[in-house]
Amino acid sequence: MAFLNLLRDERLVAVLRGDDPAKVRRAAETLIDSGIGIIELTLTVPGAFEIVRDLSDAPASVGIGTITAPEHVDQAVSAGAAFLVSPGISQPLLEAMRESGMPALPGVQTPSEVMQARTAGFDLLKLFHAGQVGAGYISAVRGPFPELEFVPSGGISDANAAEWLDAGAVAVGLGSLARPHEIAAEDWSGIREHARAALRAAGRSDA
Repeated sequence: MAFLNLLRDERLVAVLRGDDPAKVRRAAETLIDSGIGIIELTLTVPGAFEIVRDLSDAPASVGIGTITAPEHVDQAVSAGAAFLVSPGISQPLLEAMRESGMPALPGVQTPSEVMQARTAGFDLLKLFHAGQVGAGYISAVRGPFPELEFVPSGGISDANAAEWLDAGAVAVGLGSLARPHEIAAEDWSGIREHARAALRAAGRSDA
């Protein structure tokens, strides 16, 4: 419940990918300094678990994404991740995420996947890849599942984040706040501007 409330307050989850761990860490710090309170480091980042450890004292909730196997859950817990995110679901992964006791966002798209995740005990889900279905899908999928909350991710930017939030998403995942090429180029000012634009789109009074 505490993580759900955080999502409701923050409304944005910055999703970070990149090839250089030091630069990805700097991007995370830049976003946090810009007012982004939830950071998802994907396992495609080399040394993602070490970055999470390094950011353990940061004034933000830093979790691990692109979790695809039960062993990733154990590693994320050991690293001190604040939450877990997967792009899809399998029964072993759902069981590992549930048994960890950590806030988790299993990735779903179809009603059958939603039902599988709900049966496993999850009522907060990642909708992925959101850009393939459009913001109207939030209203459609919440019709038969009004008790569930969704965080769409994939294909969302500051330009359309408000559309997803208005459609009923509790928060949105944004990979566009710090794109890999911007991280590689160390474009920290550009990343700060992305963060400010996204905060404005989310209606955050601190933007």
